[in-house]
Amino acid sequence: MKPLWTLMLVTLLMVPFGCGEQTPAPKTEDKAAKVLKDAEAGNPEAQFRLGGMYLAGQGLPQDFVKAAEWYHRAAVQGHAKAQFIFAGMYALGCGVPKDPAKAAEWTQKAAVQGHAKAQFSLAGMYARGDGVPKDPAKAVEWTQKAAAQGDPDAQCQLGQAYAAGDGVPKNTATAFELFQKAAAQGNAQAQINLGEMYAAGDGVPKNAGKAVEWYQKAAAQGNVRAQLTLSAAYIGGDGVPKDLVLAYAWCSLAAARVGEEQMEARSAVQLVRDGLEPQLTAAERAEGQRLASHWKSGTVLARESKVGRP
Repeated sequence: MKPLWTLMLVTLLMVPFGCGEQTPAPKTEDKAAKVLKDAEAGNPEAQFRLGGMYLAGQGLPQDFVKAAEWYHRAAVQGHAKAQFIFAGMYALGCGVPKDPAKAAEWTQKAAVQGHAKAQFSLAGMYARGDGVPKDPAKAVEWTQKAAAQGDPDAQCQLGQAYAAGDGVPKNTATAFELFQKAAAQGNAQAQINLGEMYAAGDGVPKNAGKAVEWYQKAAAQGNVRAQLTLSAAYIGGDGVPKDLVLAYAWCSLAAARVGEEQMEARSAVQLVRDGLEPQLTAAERAEGQRLASHWKSGTVLARESKVGRP
C-alpha cells in the first residue's frame, strides 16, 4: 500500500491541477511497454500518459521525478494537459523543486492554448500574486475566458464578482445567469448562491421553496453549509413544512462531516444541536440520528412518517 502522504500528494496534484485530465494508465506490462516505446519515440500523448503512470504508480513503479520528466517532454511539445499538470508539480514541489514562478509560467502556456482549468488557475495566481505580480484585472480576464468555455468553478467565481461588483460592474442578473450555468453542472457553491438569491429576493422574485430546492442540491453533495441551511429551514418552516426531526438529521449529518479545522462551522453545528435537542423526544432524536447515519451521497433526507408530531 502506498504511504498516506503519497496518496494525498497525488490527490492534491490531480484535483487542482490535473482536474481529471490524466489518461487512465494501461493495466498490463505489455501496454506499459508500448506507451514507453511511443514516448521514447517522441509521441507527446504517449509522454503525457507515461507521466501519469509514473505519477500514480500504475503499470510502473511510482516515481515523481520520472513523472515530471515525461510531463516536461510532452509540455515542451505543446501538450496543454501536460503543461498544466507540470505546472502543478512546480506548485507543489512534486518531482521538481517548488517554484511558483515556473508554475505560473507553465500554467500560462496551457491557458494560452485554451485549457479552461489552466485559465482559471492562472486567474487565481494573478488574484493572489502567486508566481506573478498581483493583478486583479488579469485575474478577471482569465476567469472570464475560463467561464466562457463553460468551466463551472470559473462561472461561479465570476458570478460572485458580478454579485459584489468586485473587479467588474455590479450586475445581479449576470451573476444569476452565471450561477445557473455553474449550478447546472453540479457546482455546490453556485447552488448555494442561487438558494440565497431566491431566499433574499436578490435579483429574482423571493421564493423560499426554490431556495430550498437549490440548498438540497448542494446538501446532497455533502456541502456542510447547505446542510446547516436546510436544518434552519426545517426549524422555521421556511420553504418546507416545519420538521424538527429533519432539522436535527441535517444538523447531525453536517456535524459528522465538518472538519476539525472548521471552527466556525463546528460552532454553528453545536449551537443548532443544543437548541434542537431539548425540543425532541428520545425517539425523535434517535430517528434523526438514524436518518443521518443512513444518508448516501446524492440523496436528500426524507422521513417515512411523522408519528408523534402534528
